[in-house]
Amino acid sequence: MIDIALNGVEKYYGANQILKGVTLEIQEGERVALLGLNGTGKSTIFKILAGTEGCDKGERILRKGISIGFLEQIPLYAEGYTVREVLYSAFQDLWAVRDEMLRLEKLMTDNPTEEVLKKYGRLQELFESCAGYSIEERINRVSQGMKIDQGWYDQEFNSLSGGEKTRVKLAQLMLESPKVLLLDEPTNHLDLGTIEWLENFLKDYPGTIFAISHDRYFLDKLVTRVLELVNGQIDNYQGNFTEYLREKEERYQNQLKRYEAEQKKIEQLEAAAKRMHEWAKVADNPAMHRQAFSIEKRIERMEKTERPPAVKGMNNRFTEKDFSGEMVLVTEQVTKAYNQKTILDGCELTVRKGERVAVFGDNGSGKSTLLKILVGELSPDSGTVRIGASIRYGYLPQSVSLPDPAATILEMVRRELRESEYQVRRTLAKFNFRNEDVLKTVGNLSGGEKTRLKLCLLMQQELNLLLLDEPTNHLDIASRLWLEEALTDFQGAMIFVSHDRYFVNRFATRIVELSQGLISEFAGDYEFYKLKKAEASAQKITQKPEKQKSPQNLPKGLSRAEQPDLRKLEADISAWEAQMALLDERIRLEENNYERLMVLAKEREAIESKINDLYEQWFEFHD
Repeated sequence: MIDIALNGVEKYYGANQILKGVTLEIQEGERVALLGLNGTGKSTIFKILAGTEGCDKGERILRKGISIGFLEQIPLYAEGYTVREVLYSAFQDLWAVRDEMLRLEKLMTDNPTEEVLKKYGRLQELFESCAGYSIEERINRVSQGMKIDQGWYDQEFNSLSGGEKTRVKLAQLMLESPKVLLLDEPTNHLDLGTIEWLENFLKDYPGTIFAISHDRYFLDKLVTRVLELVNGQIDNYQGNFTEYLREKEERYQNQLKRYEAEQKKIEQLEAAAKRMHEWAKVADNPAMHRQAFSIEKRIERMEKTERPPAVKGMNNRFTEKDFSGEMVLVTEQVTKAYNQKTILDGCELTVRKGERVAVFGDNGSGKSTLLKILVGELSPDSGTVRIGASIRYGYLPQSVSLPDPAATILEMVRRELRESEYQVRRTLAKFNFRNEDVLKTVGNLSGGEKTRLKLCLLMQQELNLLLLDEPTNHLDIASRLWLEEALTDFQGAMIFVSHDRYFVNRFATRIVELSQGLISEFAGDYEFYKLKKAEASAQKITQKPEKQKSPQNLPKGLSRAEQPDLRKLEADISAWEAQMALLDERIRLEENNYERLMVLAKEREAIESKINDLYEQWFEFHD
């Protein structure tokens, strides 16, 4: 049964046609994603489905009695509403029942007629069947899951930040439980814990879900069908995001093969017609001319396959700078506080050559603060940061600000790179700034465009360390894939903050988690981190705390002062061995890619050498 649909919908903004006959159907209970480049009209489709915006042609079709909940990218609410009122608005119908019950209770006190008693009984039964007496409990449960502090309840909704508004509006929709959820970038601004909680909630959601998202991990976990908006129309794909990518590539290759086969056939027929015309002239034979004309008509009548558009990507790579030594960066006892609130409390972090370190933590845990301290944008209150002498780093902040907002992209990049207009245009084209785009003023760029432009500038420098704060924020899926391709061959070290678990799984060799100002380390990608966190939670519940090892268990001759050094050494050995195991798995997956195998083999050799060195130090403790 169809819950919601669009039929032949067209939409113009001025003279610009955004939607060109969009037709789609969402069946009851489906989990569907809507993908497409930024600015192609995805949010417009959701607004039309939600009824907050009309269309110029076509129709919106809704199942009779269907209820729709709509999460916009920037949630809006009427002025003056508090967070409490927004959350409680999910139960408007129940509040109406409760108010009527209160009115009847007063009547029963004054004049308890049979009719009033019966009506009160019916309403009480309805209120109980809708779990009216557990409203507070439900609100508290969802608020905890979405990390909505009760201190927010009396704040005005419109005074919240974008991320806070998203969390409150999502919570309100969960409590309301409409038949259809329209979610426009639901994971934006959420930390990993909240995203995982939301995923689990949506997996068991009894209604229909239609979502716009650039979070590929989220899409893989949730959706079973993908709609892609291309040139104002919809392409349909079965499966989750990974299956969509595979099928899209398959369709591209099949269309390209058909196009090439047809072009070859057309060339053969055109050559045959040309020869016949030439022979007809020599032999003065009208019949041969007619045959040639017949072939040309046949070419005109042929059903022709369009050439599939070549994917325009950031055909570029980072320019790397070689450096000697093993250690890239070391922090020792770094602390930082804001307004007497400690954010970092004695953080210790070591980054080695070639490592890709992902930084995790709840919102406000100090991830961005840590990166700013590493690049010298902030000073620690105490502690030290040491960066290798030959390190040349590039930093991509979460919120990119570019010099001279009044300058055009072309002017700014020419000034930064000191190159000719021709060369700068060529460079910018690799980052999808083409033709008139290069004349946009820097101050008017979107978040995604600013990120792309900053990456363009970074890639022209010789770097061996990248510090990236939410690098995929504001980027659509195509731009995320381009960025990942550019980073794949980068052999330098990377430290990055990201909630994009797809990105983390592709690049992280180690994860550091910030919690209560301290760092915990996990050798591996996001899946490994998740596994270890689950194991730790299970242990905490089922295991009694182990007794601390006594000094008698230490190797003979080892003093108390040396004990921490040994523990650190053993932790390093475990971390490098876990990294080796992860690398072995990557080598297995890349067994058909000779060039990549050569790179991974060198990396494995370096790790093996490091482990051997550490074991030699370990044996020295036991001699």
